[in-house]
Amino acid sequence: MTTVEEKSDKAEEFLEFFLQRLPYRETLDLFLVILEERPACLIMDPDKGEREKLAEFCREFDLEFREQSSKNESLLSSSGFFISCDEERFQKLQDSEGRFYGFSDRDVGDFLGFPEDDIEFFAENVEEGPVEVKTREITEKMVRENLISQEDAKYVNLVTYVPRPCEENVLEAVEQGKRFENKILEFDAKSDSSIGKRVLEEFYGKVLD
Repeated sequence: MTTVEEKSDKAEEFLEFFLQRLPYRETLDLFLVILEERPACLIMDPDKGEREKLAEFCREFDLEFREQSSKNESLLSSSGFFISCDEERFQKLQDSEGRFYGFSDRDVGDFLGFPEDDIEFFAENVEEGPVEVKTREITEKMVRENLISQEDAKYVNLVTYVPRPCEENVLEAVEQGKRFENKILEFDAKSDSSIGKRVLEEFYGKVLD
């Protein structure tokens, strides 16, 4: 895999495009993949121009990709663009069946490299309604009890999966989110760029110092 440091100018060009066209969470995940902090990512329902740019992005950074459409109209529409650091990772989706473009929640979570504990929580509760509520409640409770700071709480969302609503999982998410932010800002420092900061600002919804 070509490292982001070796092609920092191209990385910035692609991320500028994706920042304008894709949801900020998906742009963040693309960034984390080329920083080797994520083993894979999923872009949901990209249009033709976005698919072409994603394919170019994958070729530039030696990534594998597959487009997958669901045959069931009641499931997610259009096509999912699955990206991985290695081809073997797509085996995690074999013999799978579910709502994510024909794949199950569990197998997609495993493909994306999310923690097993949190994959199970999502898969077991998603059909009952939004799963973020319980995690948000436990995170707010931990802030009130001074177990984490308000500043720490923002990192729970940065991991881009929903942690199981218990203190241990939230703390793990905070630490992982901090690492992600450090790697992104480290890229900016090494490449004399501001794209990482801008991606984080979009994610946090505020200007960073």
